[in-house]
Amino acid sequence: MVRLRRQFAEAGFVALVVDSPSDHGRLVRFRISAAQAEDTRALIRWATQRWPVPVWLVGTSRGTISAADLAIRIHVAGLVLLSSVTAGDREKLTLHDVTLAEITAPTLLVHHEQDACNASPLAGAQQLVDQLTHAPTVGWHIMTGGEPPTASPCSPRSPHGFSGLDLQVAALIVAFIHAQE
Repeated sequence: MVRLRRQFAEAGFVALVVDSPSDHGRLVRFRISAAQAEDTRALIRWATQRWPVPVWLVGTSRGTISAADLAIRIHVAGLVLLSSVTAGDREKLTLHDVTLAEITAPTLLVHHEQDACNASPLAGAQQLVDQLTHAPTVGWHIMTGGEPPTASPCSPRSPHGFSGLDLQVAALIVAFIHAQE
């Protein structure tokens, strides 16, 4: 989550926020492509030369698809999936399009119990835990509370984006990462 970069920095982490590439208009298939992996590999090479620290991938909402696919294609220290996308139209990807059993890095899944986004139902996120059969550690956490939604159900300013829970979500991620060291 972009809003958490300050909390990550305060915890001693280097947070790189990766946005949509300018040379790919539609991200649907790019999210699970060798091209995305190569772009990310180049970014990781650059970052680890500057900051020689373990690399963790954090994906939120549709970004969980990219992060999970990358965790299969690129060696990383761990993976965090927030508001995982497990439902949707046939033309859009979900985490069911990624072979989660191939993930071999510690993985944390965080979801909000009141996430009303149709692409990320709580039951779908719970099912992912059982699919991560080769991850050495799988953490699962359901968040509650936060601020009332001030935007659409799939926006960052709703339970889907953990609105009002930034400090708690950041602390949860930081604790999980430290527990894997």
